[in-house]
Amino acid sequence: MQDVKLDGVLVKEVSRSFYLTLRLLPADIRELISLGYLLARASDTIADTAHIPWRERKECLRLFRDDFLEGEASAALLGVLSQKFANQKHEGERVLMAQVSPLFRSLYQFDADEQAMLTQVIETIIEGQLWDLEYFQESKELQHVDSAQQLELYTYQVAGCVGEFWTQVLAHHDYIASEDVERMLREGINYGKGLQLTNIIRDIAEDFENGRVYIPGGQNTREGVIESSESWMNTAVGYLKDGIDYSKALPVGRLKTATILPARLGLKTLELLKNSSSEQRAISRVKISRTTVFATLVRSLIV
Repeated sequence: MQDVKLDGVLVKEVSRSFYLTLRLLPADIRELISLGYLLARASDTIADTAHIPWRERKECLRLFRDDFLEGEASAALLGVLSQKFANQKHEGERVLMAQVSPLFRSLYQFDADEQAMLTQVIETIIEGQLWDLEYFQESKELQHVDSAQQLELYTYQVAGCVGEFWTQVLAHHDYIASEDVERMLREGINYGKGLQLTNIIRDIAEDFENGRVYIPGGQNTREGVIESSESWMNTAVGYLKDGIDYSKALPVGRLKTATILPARLGLKTLELLKNSSSEQRAISRVKISRTTVFATLVRSLIV
């Protein structure tokens, strides 16, 4: 099997929005960020393949994690992926599942520090995905996250750690001054958590339909969960404003644009949610328009 090319083509197949961000990144960090995204996207595909029983997904995720840490996709992992996870409806995901082995090997083209950063973030993300599978399982009963602390931990595991990884990579390539790293690590973590909280709040109706309530409080109606999400919306706004501050501390140019764009889109989404009625939010996902996305991109380019 040939090595996968980390040139953005595969990223475009599985995420056109992140592909836009990727193309804005400086060349010296683009491939490392691309590999991190693709590995996380692969593990997420395993976790979210709904027609596979949750226990099988959990075991496959563990095998994926263990093989990745060992640096080589085993015959056992490749067999499970081929037999159970290869027939994805999404064409990009089908291609991605076939590229796991060369993706694992791609880790070795980077230096030791970069390998350690990438290993840490992928291991953390998979821990969050494993918790999610185990906690919600496949129950017909409504399952609630039981505490604010657990929600904060989960948002760190699946997204906050990405902000941490992003900061480590930028510092490693001298895009962040050494005296700013500690502060920006905190802001980067908050930034990632804010993006994940925004997704959770946006997706309340859909998750409720699937028996999942990520907002703590034990509410048993969509409207009740939506009402409880108001304080978390304020938390998400604060975290995304940390993301704006984080981005403004970066050198002017494409890197700043790539970094600030998700925060601005997240804040636009939260604003739209705040201005939508509980009834609207209970029956459908609120989404910002393509026009808003384009306008936000243009604004980010001229900052």
